[in-house]
Amino acid sequence: MCAGCVLDVGCGNGGYSRALRAAGAEVISLDRLLPAAPPASFIRGDALALPLADDTFPFIFCASLIEHVPHPHLLLEEIRRVLRPGGLAYVSFPPFYSPVGGHQFKPYHLLGERLAIRLSGFDCERFATCFGAWGLYRLTIRQVRRMLKETGLQIKNMTTRFSPLNVARIPLLGRVPNVACAVHYL
Repeated sequence: MCAGCVLDVGCGNGGYSRALRAAGAEVISLDRLLPAAPPASFIRGDALALPLADDTFPFIFCASLIEHVPHPHLLLEEIRRVLRPGGLAYVSFPPFYSPVGGHQFKPYHLLGERLAIRLSGFDCERFATCFGAWGLYRLTIRQVRRMLKETGLQIKNMTTRFSPLNVARIPLLGRVPNVACAVHYL
C-alpha cells in the first residue's frame, strides 16, 4: 500500500477512482465485484471486512454505498479501522426519504415498499432483495449521524450535493437532498 493513497470503498465501475486519479491522487479502488474494466490498483474485497491493515489511509472516499449494505455500522467501523488517525473520510448517500432515496423505485418508494415494488415492475418482495448483492436499505441522516458517533468518527462537515443551499443541518429540510459528509477520525 502507498502511504498517501486514497481508498475508494465500493468503487463500482471506477468512475470516482478515475476522477480522483485524474486530479493527481494515488488511488486504491475496492469493490466486491470485478468491473468489466477495473481501475488501476483494484482490490476485490468486502467493504464490511476490508482486507487492509489498520490505520493505513489518510483519505477514504465512499459514495453511495452505505445504503446498499445490510450492516452500515460495520462499514463505518471498517472505514474507521483503516483510516489513519487525523485522516478524513468522505461518506455520501441519498437519505431514503429524499426524492432520489428510493433509487430505481423513485418516486414510488415514498408510497411504501410493497406498492413501490409493484408500481416499479420489479419481481421481488423487498427492496433489500431486488438486486441480489445490491440491496437497498432505508437510511436516514439521523441514523448515519448516530452510527458515525458510535464508531468514533466525528462529522467535520455536512453538505448537500444537489442543492445550492446547504440544508443538511436543518431538521426537516435536511432529509430531502443527497447528503455528503466529511468525517474526521482523531
